[in-house]
Amino acid sequence: MALLDRNLRSSFALAEAGAANDQTDLVVTSTSVLDSAYKLLVQARDQDNIVAPDSKAVKSPDLLVLGAEAAIKNKDFKTAHEAVRKFFLQAPPHDQFYCRALYIQALIEAENAKPLNGSEAVYQLQKAIGYVLEALEIAILPDNSPRYNFLVYNASVHYWHVARPLLRTGAYQYAVESMSKIVAALEGIDDADTMWRVRYLISLAQGFDEASEFDEAAKQVTKAR
Repeated sequence: MALLDRNLRSSFALAEAGAANDQTDLVVTSTSVLDSAYKLLVQARDQDNIVAPDSKAVKSPDLLVLGAEAAIKNKDFKTAHEAVRKFFLQAPPHDQFYCRALYIQALIEAENAKPLNGSEAVYQLQKAIGYVLEALEIAILPDNSPRYNFLVYNASVHYWHVARPLLRTGAYQYAVESMSKIVAALEGIDDADTMWRVRYLISLAQGFDEASEFDEAAKQVTKAR
């Protein structure tokens, strides 16, 4: 792996780790590291005279995803949006990085829903959920099992974050269909985190109950026991 490629990967990892730390000085450092690394990546990708070993590596689309993930951790949604936009413009293969880019796009769309209310908020959240489900469909393809099982679990985590405003009385109806797909996927990989599945099953039962689908609600409660 070329030197510049390694340095960028290390910088994005450092920026992501720093963002997860509560110490103010580390958070400030992670932000500056992210900013410097992303600017260097963009500059390198735009240059045609990069040293040969670095040229192909730096233009690898997965670096954009790593940068976008670090940006999300640092709540820099502008950089995350720019990075995934550049990623999708490359028409990348539908691999794990494609799925991870879709998760990032979902988080960006969910962030855009925060100032909205009513039907506008629901529409925006459904848009965000759509990206999670798109990634999930790729992750559960027979050819991708079991090596993409971790992406199925990640889909459940990102879905919970994105759909949380809908997981309340009066709004569950907008999440039942999509949540059912998440639950089915978790059951399909028989994920070891049973308490996480139980949490989903209980929420799905509440959704079915609110939709007056009492038999389905009872099924979810039974599975949660």
